[in-house]
Amino acid sequence: MTTINTSSLGSYSSVFAAGVKTDDSKASDATSISVNLNIKTDKAAAQEALTPSQQAIQQLQDQIKEAQKRLLEQQKQLATAQNSKLPDAEKSQQVMAMQQQVSATIAQLSALQGALLELMKGNVSTKA
Repeated sequence: MTTINTSSLGSYSSVFAAGVKTDDSKASDATSISVNLNIKTDKAAAQEALTPSQQAIQQLQDQIKEAQKRLLEQQKQLATAQNSKLPDAEKSQQVMAMQQQVSATIAQLSALQGALLELMKGNVSTKA
């Protein structure tokens, strides 16, 4: 019987132990084997295999995702401010402030996407 404990699998380095058990009543020369494996399963280990260019692309893609999340949240806040029942003066101040934040996030997102395109330009193969 082979036993592998997988209950502690996570995103960090783990040690696995595998044992082979034999029925002692059937065999007089029982054998036991123990195997220890160090396996890197975290994101840093995956990035070690990437080239510097691929790492930069991955970082830009992560930053773009974060900027998109932030933009979505800001747009929700803008809609809430536009639909609020505050006096017009306060409401317009909040809406203008939110529009400025949305504009800044859109500009940042555009810059990140442009940088990503520039990095990826060298990685695109046009050969058939």
